[in-house]
Amino acid sequence: RGPDDGGSYIDDELNVGFGHRRLSIIDLSKDGHQPFVSTDENLVLIFNGEIYNYIEIKEKLSAIGFTFETQTDTEVVLKAYEHWGEDCVTHFNGMWSIAILDKVNNKVFLSRDRFGVKPLYFLDTDDFLYFGSEIKQILPFQNENRADLEVLSNFLVSGVSDYDDSTFFKGIKLVKPSFNYVFCLNEKKIKKTRYFQLEIIQGVSSESFEDSVSNFREKFNQSIKLRLRSDVKVGSCLSGGMDSSSVCAVASDILGESGEKLMAIHAKSSERSTDESYYAKLVKDACNIDLDVIKPLTSDFISQTEEVVYTQEEPFGSPSIFMQYFVMKRAKELGEGSNKLSKKI
Repeated sequence: RGPDDGGSYIDDELNVGFGHRRLSIIDLSKDGHQPFVSTDENLVLIFNGEIYNYIEIKEKLSAIGFTFETQTDTEVVLKAYEHWGEDCVTHFNGMWSIAILDKVNNKVFLSRDRFGVKPLYFLDTDDFLYFGSEIKQILPFQNENRADLEVLSNFLVSGVSDYDDSTFFKGIKLVKPSFNYVFCLNEKKIKKTRYFQLEIIQGVSSESFEDSVSNFREKFNQSIKLRLRSDVKVGSCLSGGMDSSSVCAVASDILGESGEKLMAIHAKSSERSTDESYYAKLVKDACNIDLDVIKPLTSDFISQTEEVVYTQEEPFGSPSIFMQYFVMKRAKELGEGSNKLSKKI
């Protein structure tokens, strides 16, 4: 989906360059253009993702004297960094890969969201740090491109590919989820800091079943409500399984309060044993959802294999990724053709 905009920023003195392509979700105006430069020009941000609680963070910062010139979550990210520094990410509820050029402290700050929803790769050489949201952006900067045989062999044996920060391409690493990586421009070294770790909350196991259900429902509903914040029409995937059905049911309820109708896309399998369209239609009828059903043909799989492999970049463990590709392709068609759908929950 996208891109809706693009831009670049070059600092010849620091020998730093940023480039960005944007998919517009919050504040569709030119105010959301990136790279986003602070008023004093000491900070430069490029940001992929969405901070769902940006309104609450904006209110906190406004209360202590910060002023805002746009309605974007991008500006909120930059002002949050200006106030809290590297700890700003602990205040974020969202998905992100972030890069900030900090001229005052002569560093580049990189961060990836808690569970690695948004990708962020890098190549660290003796002279330069290259980073991007896709591996193919970085490949031209290597002397030669070779497979990481340890990653490949582990994948072939266990099916696991992301047990550390290695990729299938030797030399190219990924910023680990829940981590900040800070690149010092003077020393040309990376400092890695983990900002989040799952912890067991004592006392949860002693809750009654009814209390557990109530607490889960409250947090689940609130998480969906936050993700419905958007300046474009919101849609979802609907496989017919428990997770997507639950998401769609709650989202449809919330949108229905303002007279909107949720749109969802389902990829129907041609094999009866894996066809879940019956369940997707049950959810559609029960929750008053606009359901767009696509049914990829064998010829579609064959003709799109090269494109899926190129886009996915690394080996994947299941052919279900093809179905996801067809769903996202349909979402783009609906978004560009009729403005029906521009965002996936």
